[in-house]
Formats: sequence, structure tokens, C-alpha cells
Amino acid sequence: MKENPEQIIDKSLKLAVCFFIASAGLWLLAAAFFAYIASAKLTDPFFLSSFELFTYGKIKLAQANAFVYGWGGNSIFAVTLWVVARLAQAEARGKVLLLFAGSIWNLAITFGLLGILDGHMTPHEMLEMPVEVWPALFLSYGIIATLIIVVHRSRRIKDTIAPQWFLLASLLWFPMLFLIAWNGLEIDAARGTVQSVLSMWFGQNVIWLWLTPVALGSAYYIIPAILGRPI
Repeated sequence: MKENPEQIIDKSLKLAVCFFIASAGLWLLAAAFFAYIASAKLTDPFFLSSFELFTYGKIKLAQANAFVYGWGGNSIFAVTLWVVARLAQAEARGKVLLLFAGSIWNLAITFGLLGILDGHMTPHEMLEMPVEVWPALFLSYGIIATLIIVVHRSRRIKDTIAPQWFLLASLLWFPMLFLIAWNGLEIDAARGTVQSVLSMWFGQNVIWLWLTPVALGSAYYIIPAILGRPI
């Protein structure tokens, strides 16, 4: 039986998308574990008090970073890759490179969280992981984003629609937000209260300009597919 174009596309995406979904699920469990410890320490301050790694401040930061970069980042890669390829009617490119970059992303987060638990953290919102892990995160993100854009550029249908706008905007927003914040906080550090403002600016924009557009783009793709008509 001959496969239809969507089946061929899904087959080319299967390994990479399953990898990112599985990684997202594991990071969600890790974030839930950290959240449980943090909530338990609010009701019982002596809970795990003999372990220096599990102080409330460290656990809370580890939970936030595991959720945003672990679950959120991998979910963004999976959803964006799948939807963009489906709408482009194009097969995935560089599948081995996608898996390699995804592995680097997850390993960097792992080392970043271990650094937070060991006390090696920065005071910047959503940039708390040690400075050493960010080049690896940025490089792996760049590889994945580039491969997704290559799929989009090879699309058979030249017109674009709302899901593509939101997903690709989210994909491009994160590196721009990161470079602006990193420059003002680490490379050419701003003085005084500007650092606090820039730190908060980055933390909020990670949520509203990186995670939220993916949710909107996914909704604009999935809801019409379920209803069988445009919205």
C-alpha cells in the first residue's frame, strides 16, 4: 500500500519528534519532583534539611529551569518540527544532527541543574544556570532552529498561515532575547538597577515570547484539524 505524503513526512520526523517528546516528559517528571520537595519544605522546613543540595532556594530554581528549558524547550522542538514539516509538506533534514543537538541541549540542562544544586548559579531570572552551560545550550538551539528553518524554506506550499507565523517567531525570538540579555548581564554588564530590569525583562519574555507563541501556533493548527474547518 502506497504511503500518502503526510505518512512519509511523519515517518521522517518520527525518531526526532519521539526523542524530544520523551525528553520533555522526563524533564516534566523532574520538575514535578523538585516542585514536590519545594512545597514539602514550605510546610516542614526540616524536610531533607541535612542535605545541602536540597535547600529551598536551590530546589525552586532547579524546578523552574527544568520546567522551562527541559520540558518547555523539548516540547517546542517537537511541536515546531512536526507542525512546520506538516505545513511545508517537506521531510525532515539532518535527523542525526537533530538528535545530536537535542542530546547536547539535554546534557547542558542536566549539568546546569547540577550546578544550581551545588550553589554555582547566577542571580539573573531564567539565566540562573552556570555561565559555562549557556554556550552549549545556545549552539544546540541554533542547530535545531536552523534545521527547522531549512524544512520551512523547502516547503512546497509557498503561502504561509498563522501556525507557521507563531511557531517560527517563537523559534527566532529566543536567541535574540538571549543575546540581548547575555550582553547586558555578562559580556558588557550594565550597572546598577539596569541589571535587575534586564533580568526580569528576559525572564518574562521567555514565557510570553517563547513559550506562549508555540501554544498559540499549536492551537491554530490542531483546532481547525479537529473541527474540519478554519477558525
